[in-house]
Amino acid sequence: MPVRSKTDGLSAPVHTIELPAETAEAIQEELLADCRYIGSYDWSPNATKGNPSIVIPGSPNVWSEPTLPFEVPADKGRQITDINNHILDGQPFLPLLASISTQRIFPRQDYKTIDFITDRNSLRKLLRWIGGASGKGFRIDTQLIGEKTVVFNRWEVVDTEFMRGNTYSLNFEKAVTRSMTPSTGLSAWHHRVVTYKFGQFRMVVQFEVDACLPKDQWRPATSMTEDELVDAMANIGFSNEIQDSSTSASSVPPTPETASEIFGIKVKHQGCADIPNSAIIELATKSSAGIGWTDRYPQLYLSQTGNLHMGNRRDNNFIRVDKFTRSSPQLLAVHQRLQPTFKKLEEALRKIQSIVLEHGKAERLSLVYDKPNLTVHKNLTDQSCLPPEALALFD
Repeated sequence: MPVRSKTDGLSAPVHTIELPAETAEAIQEELLADCRYIGSYDWSPNATKGNPSIVIPGSPNVWSEPTLPFEVPADKGRQITDINNHILDGQPFLPLLASISTQRIFPRQDYKTIDFITDRNSLRKLLRWIGGASGKGFRIDTQLIGEKTVVFNRWEVVDTEFMRGNTYSLNFEKAVTRSMTPSTGLSAWHHRVVTYKFGQFRMVVQFEVDACLPKDQWRPATSMTEDELVDAMANIGFSNEIQDSSTSASSVPPTPETASEIFGIKVKHQGCADIPNSAIIELATKSSAGIGWTDRYPQLYLSQTGNLHMGNRRDNNFIRVDKFTRSSPQLLAVHQRLQPTFKKLEEALRKIQSIVLEHGKAERLSLVYDKPNLTVHKNLTDQSCLPPEALALFD
């Protein structure tokens, strides 16, 4: 599989974005607030580049408590890096817009209030730059749509990765989940879309969901109150307020369209749209003693995923599953510790939006990270990440 250079099709750097400075002020308020589900979809099992098709709202797979210990085979073969770009090259957010415009939970008139449309992956990459992470670096392609909305388009050096038989996460996921609808088989690439305020910005964030809790374990949206979370933090020595984000779409019933195609994507209407954020599960595996919370927690935080189920293994033998929720002491502690880092992310987003607005709609810009620099380049292509009928939603 050919490996692309991060600077393919780009100009020389036109800006260098400085790392946000440390703040001496105590952070009094939660940066992330008002998180709401606004859409979801599955990729159809038979979807291809020539025949893109999705299921709206789709359904995540459901956690199925395993009998311990159990063995799984190692992950092997080729794995698609980013299914959206794999099927819709350069237009990865078409399914997102198809979903939210079909389900109509997010009001059409509010599209103009959106500051960023992104997947969780791009925000995590920016956090790695802020944290000075080493490694292979990254690239994010941007585009300005409407008056102020910046789209972060995911870019990877390869379209597929070869699984070398030294990981177990994919087969672990298959072993501990079941289909929500038994007749349809396991869900294929279920994506969830949420909106929230992050500091001064209105975000729309897409992420892939591993699983959800069985329905009899779903908590109503009011079951985790702000006071309960404040009390939980106080119990381990914290007093900062934290806002609950386990809002369920069931309080705002969607009004699904009957269209069988939107933006050139075939649509089937089927699934479950009332799953609260507090029922969503991130699955992970580990063989060593510790958990790298500095990298792991943002994955939960930036999507407001309610649960982490961590499979502990010796070779291919899973001996224990550790379960964490947003109110677990470990997560509350790391949440508090990472607040200055999240504040830096807000400042970085402010700088990026300012630069994109300065260059306007006529220019496409790309962010490239090669430690220690995050540079801005002009993208030499004028290809839009959205077709005219999708862009019109933001006019």
